[in-house]
Amino acid sequence: MTVFRGIKFNPKHFFHLNVRITKDSVLITINPLDTIFDMNRKSHSYYIYITASISRVLYIRMTGNLYLRILKHKRGIDKDSFTSRYHVNRLVYFEEYKYVNDAIDREKQLKKWRRQKKIGLIESINPKWCDLFYELDRVE
Repeated sequence: MTVFRGIKFNPKHFFHLNVRITKDSVLITINPLDTIFDMNRKSHSYYIYITASISRVLYIRMTGNLYLRILKHKRGIDKDSFTSRYHVNRLVYFEEYKYVNDAIDREKQLKKWRRQKKIGLIESINPKWCDLFYELDRVE
């Protein structure tokens, strides 16, 4: 953990520094890298996704930038995370939502399901468990 003028930075995360200078003031904002891809977006999308390992260990999560989140899983940025330890980095299923609360509700719903029901959902659109990451647009 690094401290810079009272702000704590975790070296495992990437940040974008934005400086805006006006006539009367200087505004400095620090954004997580996840927000960089969203700066020019008119509307925001939220995603729930399921990743899997080759041995089909499942991981369900919600994100605002699917491409960047899966890229982080694939690169194994946080070596102590569940996805890094069990190599859960293949995107096998995802859904898009306009509102964050809808995505959060769906994530909670899927996490309560039994494993067999989750597998049925994945196989309904991805029967071969292909990695869908390579079909995503780079900037959503």
